[in-house]
Amino acid sequence: MRKILWTLLLAWLQLLACSAPAQCKIGDSSCALNSLPLLFSRTILARFLFSANQTGNNLNVYRISQATGQLTSVGTIAAGTYPTSVGSALDSRFVYVSNQNSNDITQLIVDPISGAPTANGSLTIAGGSPQAILIPTGGQFGFSANYALNNLSNLVINSMTGQLTQSSVTGAGTSPQGIVFDSTQSNLFSVNFNSNNVSCFSVTANGGLSLNATVSTGGGSGPFEMVIHPNGRFAYVSLSTLGQVSVHSITNGVLSSSLATYGAGTSNKHIVIHPSGSFVYAVNFGSSNISIFTVQSNGLLSGPTNVTTPANPLGFVFEPGGKYAYGAGGLSTITTYSVDSTTGSLTAIGTTNSGTGSSSLSVGLFSTF
Repeated sequence: MRKILWTLLLAWLQLLACSAPAQCKIGDSSCALNSLPLLFSRTILARFLFSANQTGNNLNVYRISQATGQLTSVGTIAAGTYPTSVGSALDSRFVYVSNQNSNDITQLIVDPISGAPTANGSLTIAGGSPQAILIPTGGQFGFSANYALNNLSNLVINSMTGQLTQSSVTGAGTSPQGIVFDSTQSNLFSVNFNSNNVSCFSVTANGGLSLNATVSTGGGSGPFEMVIHPNGRFAYVSLSTLGQVSVHSITNGVLSSSLATYGAGTSNKHIVIHPSGSFVYAVNFGSSNISIFTVQSNGLLSGPTNVTTPANPLGFVFEPGGKYAYGAGGLSTITTYSVDSTTGSLTAIGTTNSGTGSSSLSVGLFSTF
């Protein structure tokens, strides 16, 4: 019965996608799928946390309690070698894991009720050492940052099977480490670690990329990741070699030069912004803490205050309401935090065993209308 319902749901979503206007593109509010929430109330059925484990070469799935934020293990499934990033499409029913050392992307189907993952093949990125995978809302296509090839793969998603094909590649800077959309999902930014810059692209209607500008982050800065404020006007880049966070404005999809820099901890690889846009979190691998900054009305930062974490933190993510956060690191545990909505401070409220070397966390939502 569950398989029948699942097939009917996929067919319904495909029908809706086909009814969207021909000119529909990412971020276009006239699209049929994007306008559905205006017609129906959206009910969250379940929330799951996906944890990619670098040295365990697998993915763990946990159910998130909507009442307490605590995690319950659902299952574990094999990934490729040294998984580094997790992305999802079609309301999180299809999940993708980029694997740095096996040069491929693991494809999974996730049961919307239990959260149990099922293998769905893989896509080879020959010699690419993919570091990050990014899937837009709607899940028609996606992108992979290929560290060793200095380019981005343009990926097409089969909306019925969830399987990927690589349609083309687009050159980026040297060693693209992180990729992120702006708030409209019509612009994409590639953070290039070894060329110390950010490539700014516009996203075409068919999922292609067009380079608008390349913006320096400063010699020897080692940019690792970037996050964008929900208002779309400001961006924050982790300069991991310098132990700093830089602030930039965004105009017409192009990043400005740095407006200001702020000291964080040592080797601040990952950076996350609270769903409210009020706080920025620098995850400091070397100093084993998280630096919490408050976002001012002009996009600049104040702070930080620092919260000690288990050794060598890597992955960090909020559930969509911003009430709880989850941090992973080298101790094979995931820490659950409650988040103070006024100060952004983190309080550890639980720990959960994870796979070895948990490095990347992603939250998936399953919903109905």
